[in-house]
Amino acid sequence: MKERDNYYLNLNLSYLKEIKEVILNTEITSHFKVSSANNLSPVLNKNDKNLNNINNPQDECKALFKNCPKDQNILIVGLELGYTLKFACKNYNAQITLFENDFELIRYVLQKINLIEYLAKPNFKFITNISDIQIKDKTSIIANEYYQKEYKEIISQIKKSHLIGGH
Repeated sequence: MKERDNYYLNLNLSYLKEIKEVILNTEITSHFKVSSANNLSPVLNKNDKNLNNINNPQDECKALFKNCPKDQNILIVGLELGYTLKFACKNYNAQITLFENDFELIRYVLQKINLIEYLAKPNFKFITNISDIQIKDKTSIIANEYYQKEYKEIISQIKKSHLIGGH
């Protein structure tokens, strides 16, 4: 299992060179586990909180993007197990930016899931520092229920600093 963890981690980090050293030096002290949603899809849990919808994470993603025009730039707040990232990359060709500043979570997810298909997209950018977020016109902020609560202040700060709305 550890060999697979290192394999996925190194594979994913080959597309995230800016944060590679930080992630490799991050020790996971939080309690993470992957369980099953009611539809049997994997769900990420951190310290007894589900980061994905426990009923159907895919339906949650569809609902998040329901009112988002196809030509819209996307700012995803939160990595979770990558459902939102995957949905955005499969359905949108505009700029997709993912903001996540929990380095333990990033390391855990990058160890468990092969995301290179999405990380390698030319229209994708991974941001870990809120000051690096550059919002263009026509940008939707997408955050699932967990991140809307946990990153409420960050989302508010992004909206205020860029004077935009969001989902």
